[in-house]
Amino acid sequence: MKNGYVSAIKKRRSTRIYHKKHISAEKQEKIKNFCDNQKSMFGAKIRIEIVEKQAQQRKLATYGVINNAQTFLVGIMDRSFYAEEAIGYAMEEAILYTTSLGIATCWLGGTFNKGAFADAVELRKSECLPVVSPIGLFGSKNPLKNVIDKSLIQAHRRKAFEELFYSGDFRTPLTKKMAGDYSRPLEMVRLAPSSMNSQPWRVLVEGSMVHFYRILPRTLNRIDMGIALCHFDKATKERKLNGHFEYVDRALDKTPANGFYTMSWIKD
Repeated sequence: MKNGYVSAIKKRRSTRIYHKKHISAEKQEKIKNFCDNQKSMFGAKIRIEIVEKQAQQRKLATYGVINNAQTFLVGIMDRSFYAEEAIGYAMEEAILYTTSLGIATCWLGGTFNKGAFADAVELRKSECLPVVSPIGLFGSKNPLKNVIDKSLIQAHRRKAFEELFYSGDFRTPLTKKMAGDYSRPLEMVRLAPSSMNSQPWRVLVEGSMVHFYRILPRTLNRIDMGIALCHFDKATKERKLNGHFEYVDRALDKTPANGFYTMSWIKD
């Protein structure tokens, strides 16, 4: 991908006003090919489809949140244990690729007509459809025009590094200097989008292992965790840090109050 994922993470913004003109057929084909060739993570079965608004009999409504969007990425998953994390990872991977092509996006987890989108992708009984994202040309050169309520004004504010990341235990905040090689990958986690900007991830660095936990048990938290895992994974790869995700039993014992252990990244 041109310029890499870290560049796309820094560039991506949630866009709510789109141009009525469609993205080019060439770019749409590139996005389709990318989605068709994605590798599913964590043993789940996922797929991401592209649907066109004008091609559907039922209206692909987004309940007033999005203006003028003509094309959508639709995230579909099975019902396996890590399916939410897998679709979060895959959708964010596709969104970042789309961002690298100069195309606007916006995560939507509840403000769309699920029945119409389910029909458009021929949803199977074994599947569910938790998230979509419009993809299109920017409708306004002024980013403030994309803000439609007070909650969205807060959308790009993030907690401090030391509030999210810890060293050894959850009593010892991790600074960027202490993080060393993990500083940039963790900063990319800090910048990750999340439902209501809740930033539900808490990360514990323990030697060559990085443990991921989620807090605030909202409906979309596990998808948010998948987004965070995607950011960390892509950033470590760009820094040529080799590692893999794995469930570590003893990491469960370190779970913070009101938290849930997800999985760990282990350096190879």
